[in-house]
Amino acid sequence: PAYRRYLGSDHPIVAQFVANNLSPDWGRELALVISLDGAVVGSIFLGVHEGGLAQLACLLAPAVWGRSIAIEAGRAVISYGFKHMQVERVWARADTDNAASLRAMEKGGMRKESAAGAYRAGLADEREDEVLYAVTREEWLGR
Repeated sequence: PAYRRYLGSDHPIVAQFVANNLSPDWGRELALVISLDGAVVGSIFLGVHEGGLAQLACLLAPAVWGRSIAIEAGRAVISYGFKHMQVERVWARADTDNAASLRAMEKGGMRKESAAGAYRAGLADEREDEVLYAVTREEWLGR
């Protein structure tokens, strides 16, 4: 499916992803379904690691791409993480060719930190370049 083109070969299929996130530890993980007009159109995840570092990930159905849903959901989850989960820094990553995700991270209030060449294996097990974006609690609350 189109939504998987920027995911690594080790990313679980939809059914497994949902099963993995049905009963998270809400103090360390925030896994939410995104719905629009009563239909599930995606999910967003914030996983908190040691030291107050958290990874943000969002998946959307192709039918709703380009509607700023990832930006709005990302902002809400980042705010929640900083206010309620003792997060100090949120980071996210995307394939260098995924212009929509890079734009969403920027518009969502994150800044580009670095690029990693040949960082992960893509769907065809070829090495893919990724870009890392992040925002700190201080930056977020000082906006």
